[in-house]
Amino acid sequence: MTKKKLEKVTKNQRMNRGDKTANLKYLRQLIAHLEYPSVSSTSSIIPLTFGVSEIDNHLPWGGLMPAALHEIAAETSNDRPAALGFGAALLGLASQKAPVLWCRSAENLYAPGLELFQLNKDNLIFVNTSKNQQLLWSMEEGLRSGALAAVLGEINIPTLAAARRLQLAAEDGNTLAFLIPSGNKKSYNSTLEPSIVTAAVTCWQVASAPSYHPLGPWPGQARWRLKLKRCRGGKSGEWLMEWCDDGETNRYTNQTACGFRLATTICDRPSRPAQAGSI
Repeated sequence: MTKKKLEKVTKNQRMNRGDKTANLKYLRQLIAHLEYPSVSSTSSIIPLTFGVSEIDNHLPWGGLMPAALHEIAAETSNDRPAALGFGAALLGLASQKAPVLWCRSAENLYAPGLELFQLNKDNLIFVNTSKNQQLLWSMEEGLRSGALAAVLGEINIPTLAAARRLQLAAEDGNTLAFLIPSGNKKSYNSTLEPSIVTAAVTCWQVASAPSYHPLGPWPGQARWRLKLKRCRGGKSGEWLMEWCDDGETNRYTNQTACGFRLATTICDRPSRPAQAGSI
């Protein structure tokens, strides 16, 4: 950022000693503006929020930084469906503003399952190709177009240069970029791919978690054990999250209310309540 731009930001948003929330927001925007000079003004830096204050306040930008690359890695090979579900949930949140793009080399995903995350034929574009180079090209073009809210790719980035190209494309189009390593064994370990770690703004590790249904032993809401392994300008963290899809329709918007929320841990309890007794 040039000296003139920095002075302009400082004049427009001066720190107030009595307002800690405003000061924190100002500092976050200033740091983001220094890291991403291609964004013309701090007012255009609107993060993708989880809707969960414990996570949004933990991140330096008040949510996921837009115009940036974010990695979502499965903790083990068995957790890959959980990573895909978490990525689909983030795409669903982003799709409320504009269409989203999903690039993959595997078969098509289960459409009714995507509906749970508010993804459908009206807001989701699929690209299927078996060639790694074509996947990279599709992601870059989608990010640079500026017509999409987010782009998700299931791909292993071969080089640091390729990862940086995705980051630059995200900045050029002011578009969110999500990356899920494809399903080879090298992707599943506690140490994330060095090329992605260097370029990605955040790196998330996802593991599946037991769900809970209040009416019986049936599958409940989707749950994930999230680990923020790396965050540029921030610190790591860990949360137990679930997707809220209660099926209730908002009478004003005619849409089903969906979103993230913190999940409570499941405890072993007796099947029957304790008998009443004298005190």
